[in-house]
Amino acid sequence: MIRLVPYILYCFLIGFHQIILRDVTAVYSFQMNLPAMIVVLIAMQKTEITSVWFGFTAGIIVAAVSPELMGWHALFLSVIAYLTFYLSEHMNLDSFYTRISILFGGILLHTAFTEIMLQPEAFLGLLFSSILPDTIYTTIVASIYYLIKNEKLSIKKLKESF
Repeated sequence: MIRLVPYILYCFLIGFHQIILRDVTAVYSFQMNLPAMIVVLIAMQKTEITSVWFGFTAGIIVAAVSPELMGWHALFLSVIAYLTFYLSEHMNLDSFYTRISILFGGILLHTAFTEIMLQPEAFLGLLFSSILPDTIYTTIVASIYYLIKNEKLSIKKLKESF
């Protein structure tokens, strides 16, 4: 039971972000795709079954905002979790750039899928005005997370550099 606590907290964070913090974390009109980021991060570190089930659960939580897409979000986040797990098994994840590239691809797929489902006729127009900027913004946030996690970015190191 204690092993489920982090996943419950991640789900709570996803739901809280989708309902309350989505507009707060937005920079201009660029919004962070936190659900896809968390699903990809978990899929790079956990087992296949854990990744797919968490992707499915995160998809249901994401779809609480727009219930008409509930099955699609659950399916697509599960597929992204599976693809991320598969790539992480066959690639060298020691490289920072490999991790960020996989993260960028997963977030791009989820953001593009969401826009295709919501506004299929405006997809090409949204590609450069919304999809890519949202993906880049989320990838930058994830990069900062990785740098802090791997202790390459800290207050001590920032003080040393100045």
